[in-house]
Amino acid sequence: DALALTAAGHSRAYLARQPAQALVLHERALAVNPSLSWAWGYGAVAYCYLSDAETAFRYLERHRRLAPSGAQADFFRGVRAIAHSIRGEWTEAVDEATMMVRRFPYFMNARKVLAAALGNLNRVAEARTVVAPVFKVEPDFCLRHFAERYPMQDGPTRDAILHGLRCAGITENTERGPQ
Repeated sequence: DALALTAAGHSRAYLARQPAQALVLHERALAVNPSLSWAWGYGAVAYCYLSDAETAFRYLERHRRLAPSGAQADFFRGVRAIAHSIRGEWTEAVDEATMMVRRFPYFMNARKVLAAALGNLNRVAEARTVVAPVFKVEPDFCLRHFAERYPMQDGPTRDAILHGLRCAGITENTERGPQ
């Protein structure tokens, strides 16, 4: 079942922090059903975790052709934001993540990506406003927890995201909210 393989792949990438192994499952899903937009979208996520923005954008373009509008298209704007972040394209990351946060205001990971991009652009007040709701859901959110939990494999990309979150006021190791 292609959808089951995609779900297993995303679980492997995000929860188990094994994006390379996840790609095997996404490729199997695409072999079963090359028109499954979810497999293209979540394959892009795994490529982002491996800091392969070029392949992620190719997968996202295929996803967009298969699901050009609606909630699914809006959701994968957050993945485009991550791919732009990998390239250091913070303005583009802000544009994409802003659209996702507007559509899905309770999806906290999109808020983190947006806050990191805003922080990297020195738009500190906006970044703090965007990330504030995260502390209602994750009161212990800090840079250490983010680094431990986020499946980004590439050090420089992870460090750039952490830098943006630091600029947004996220503390290194505390149970408190932004300073």
